[in-house]
Amino acid sequence: MTQMERLDATTANELRKWLKTQEWNYFVTLTTSYESTQHSMRRLNERFHRRLKSVYGKCTLFYVLEKHKHRGYHSHGLLKLHGVKPQEQLSTSQFQNLIKIFNSCAGGNIDHHRNSFSVYKPNENGAEY
Repeated sequence: MTQMERLDATTANELRKWLKTQEWNYFVTLTTSYESTQHSMRRLNERFHRRLKSVYGKCTLFYVLEKHKHRGYHSHGLLKLHGVKPQEQLSTSQFQNLIKIFNSCAGGNIDHHRNSFSVYKPNENGAEY
């Protein structure tokens, strides 16, 4: 799916149903230290996904872009690393590796990117994140 400002109710409902059929591992928030346009944030998510596939093999990333209150965009998403059990907690080294992969894709001042990788909770419907 490409850039869409709003989904009609039928499409949103079908997408919601499909998302619930997947066994996601993590809810992710990806934010750069620099101002990102919609286009640059979409490209960054695509680079991140390609890099994850090269490191972990098959993986699935579903993301949406959200405008910051003051500037630019960041993304929220669901991540499935195939071969990792659903709801498996990230070890410190796994978390650091995901951050390192994102930073290598994002460039810029890597000490100031703000990212989170939380264990996906299917019963929460994204409300707790």
